[in-house]
Amino acid sequence: MIRALLATPDAALTANARAILEEAGDIEVAAVASHASAVTTILGEADRNLDVVVLHEDLGPLPVLDLARDLNHRFPEAGVVLLARDPAMELLRSAMSAGVRSVVRLPLTLAELQLAIVEANEWAQTVQGRLAAAADQPRGGQLRGRVLAIAGAKGGVGATTVATQLALQFQRHDAGRRVCLIDMDLQTGDVRAYLDLTHRRSITDLVEVASELTTGHLEEAMFHHASGLRVLLPPAEGENAEDLDANTTARILGGIRSRFDVVVVDVGAVMNDATATALELADEVVVVCTPDVVALRGVNRLTSLWERLQVRESGIRALLNRSDKSREIQPGLAGRVVGVPMLETVLPEDVAGIEHATNTGVPERVDGRVRDAIGALAIEVSGAVEATEDAELEPSSEETLTRRVAAAEAGSISAEFAGLILPVGIVLLLVWQAILTGFTTVLANGAAAEAARARTVDSSANVQQVAEDYLFGYWERKVSVTASGSEVRVDIPVPMLVPGPSSPWRVRTAAGVLNEPSAAPDPATEGGRPA
Repeated sequence: MIRALLATPDAALTANARAILEEAGDIEVAAVASHASAVTTILGEADRNLDVVVLHEDLGPLPVLDLARDLNHRFPEAGVVLLARDPAMELLRSAMSAGVRSVVRLPLTLAELQLAIVEANEWAQTVQGRLAAAADQPRGGQLRGRVLAIAGAKGGVGATTVATQLALQFQRHDAGRRVCLIDMDLQTGDVRAYLDLTHRRSITDLVEVASELTTGHLEEAMFHHASGLRVLLPPAEGENAEDLDANTTARILGGIRSRFDVVVVDVGAVMNDATATALELADEVVVVCTPDVVALRGVNRLTSLWERLQVRESGIRALLNRSDKSREIQPGLAGRVVGVPMLETVLPEDVAGIEHATNTGVPERVDGRVRDAIGALAIEVSGAVEATEDAELEPSSEETLTRRVAAAEAGSISAEFAGLILPVGIVLLLVWQAILTGFTTVLANGAAAEAARARTVDSSANVQQVAEDYLFGYWERKVSVTASGSEVRVDIPVPMLVPGPSSPWRVRTAAGVLNEPSAAPDPATEGGRPA
């Protein structure tokens, strides 16, 4: 029995179409809709399992071909049939481009409508079969997305933080990209707390429908984050995850993979059937570790376990988290200790930034060096993402990656010294001010001495003019000179940083005036004659 959704704006036309399809016998009108939003709502309901959607050309408010294109993207397992009064060649081309499987001329006839629905259903069954086959394949063969698994070398190394931030970075980079974050740490997963989510649905809600998984099932089970990211959570009670065996996990991940461009899976640090399956299906696995001996040994222990269990032997790289120059173990040494290749990107230590984002449940608040490093990490692991579209990297892509990673590291180094700019600048300004003060003092002393000499030679000399002639520029304009019987005083304000603005400081100096004594009469000739 073919299950169809009939979407028309006219109740009479709906009744007529339903009556015609009842005569066919093998087609069931499982649902009806009178506007575009109702169509997407009905298809999103998990228990509908609809095969064909019949759209009338006057269905609104969204243009019907735009609606068909959206349905083809979001619900690829449902075939679309269009009802039109005049199916001209231009309309047929546009409908084909929008993903419509068949166009039926109005008014309806049983033979034409039945044939169109049967053909659309055959196409839908083919797509559903390919989706099911993709879910059953242990490696490769998926229709659409790529899977990146994030594991922790041990508990508390930051695997959940890395997985969440990386998924958000992929979503921010391209708003049109469909990104899904799955918390596969079924007993102790922290994505729910990290994002501050209260969603009641979880991955266990997909167990019973795993063999016939639809887009509606996934949309209902996933949390829709404000960024556009879809999040699939573990059960709130860890014991409820016991039914999630390897086969069920493979079907669920296969269904998700076929509908998303990027799937980031947080598998934690514990091995079970579900996490082992996720590791086996992943295109690449990143093991997060910290710069300490226990975590580095944990990488080797975990990867050896995967190899012994034949879960994963290749496509594994380690990521060093919380690195700092004060640590004894630096990235170079860590790379020699672990038995798998290290990612070039290193996530720096930023306790305050991570703690603030975690406590508020707003991971976007992570900023600065960590955010830059996450961006570099997304670029470095994006080879798996770009392969989704089977696009080869340009020859300069590797060089671009190196430059981006180097830029992130350079930015981190610059940030460390940014705090020194202000104090160093203040010190330099104070030194320059001291130089100006000393220079003004030297000029004031010279001007005072020059004015005093002029006064000594000529008691009526203009000492102000003499001092101004000695000085230049700012100091010439600002000098003030006063003279008394025995000295000349010079007063000059000290310039502030540059010659021009005056400071509250002044240089005051003085120079003595030499008075020549008058000649005393000779006693031998006192009175004009010899004594």
